[in-house]
Amino acid sequence: MMKVDPDAQSSTGLEVASSTTVNLETDVTRSACLPYGAVRGDDNLTIDHGWLNQVSDGTAADGGTGLVYLNARYYDPVLSRFVSPDPLMKPSDPITLDPYQYAGNNPITFTDASGLCYTGPGPRGYVGSVLEDKCNERENGRRYANPNSPSFIARYQVANDPSLVWYRPGIAVTTPRVEMTRTESDLLGSLPWDTIRSLNDLKNRALNDEAPARFPGAQHNTHADAFRHAYWNAAWTKRIGSNWTAQFTTAHEGNPSHDAVLEEVMDLYNNQVGRQIAELHPDASYDELADLIEDAVYRGELLVVGSDGLLHWSDSVPIDGKKYDVVRVPAPGVRQQDEFTDWALEEEDQWVRSRYGD
Repeated sequence: MMKVDPDAQSSTGLEVASSTTVNLETDVTRSACLPYGAVRGDDNLTIDHGWLNQVSDGTAADGGTGLVYLNARYYDPVLSRFVSPDPLMKPSDPITLDPYQYAGNNPITFTDASGLCYTGPGPRGYVGSVLEDKCNERENGRRYANPNSPSFIARYQVANDPSLVWYRPGIAVTTPRVEMTRTESDLLGSLPWDTIRSLNDLKNRALNDEAPARFPGAQHNTHADAFRHAYWNAAWTKRIGSNWTAQFTTAHEGNPSHDAVLEEVMDLYNNQVGRQIAELHPDASYDELADLIEDAVYRGELLVVGSDGLLHWSDSVPIDGKKYDVVRVPAPGVRQQDEFTDWALEEEDQWVRSRYGD
């Protein structure tokens, strides 16, 4: 038995013989790697797992190829390149235009043990569990799908609700009235007043406090807008559950005034991500949910509008606080609101169960 001590990137750098006493001269084996994975000095480890805790085929001197298998493809640490292209290369994503690169050509900051996507620290020193979530999303086509494709757009379109009413979200007659769909009004009418007031407070917190503080500048079609929708849905899911939240926020997008197709895609998608994050972290406080949503923005899990007027993943365009109008595109099809809500909730449930287990 040997005890193996990995470093922060899970690379095996120290191997210690299991015994009650350890002789530093004979029982300790060390190995060090350069940023791109080439061995620095001698490698006398007795195990096959070294750099990134992945399996190496050994050096040419040992009769091997020197390649490291990073789960999806082989990597050459001497050339600092993968030997086959990224199987999930997306021509419209500049990040993937060099399909042989490792870790965005920045191995000091990023790592790619999956062979599919590189990950690294986020705004609060985040590192580690991004790998599984982000790569899983890329593998199943969610994170790296083209959000401007007709098939993606069709998934996030709901039919308009032409029946609009004026709703006063308060008791005092001086409270301004709000125009909303009949479905929104009916859903609010099913709740006690104290619940309505707390939901309104949470929505105002997302709109007026958290979003502009974390993402200053324009608040429409921007990273702030993406954060606001996701946090609004996450906070309401914590307060009243994902089912009611999904029904209400979907009905909200059914207002005929929301006639920009890509904006509706952006909002419905970001709403869904917010609910998923809340369900994955049921014990998180409202402050912690806000931090998780902000991390999701930086990791590219939400949608924003770029300077070209199209939708982009939130880590692929600058956070410049500038508002860009969307390109007007036709809707390839719409779903009835209840149909969309049922589909969205089922997908969220599958997404959560895939991480928690059945």
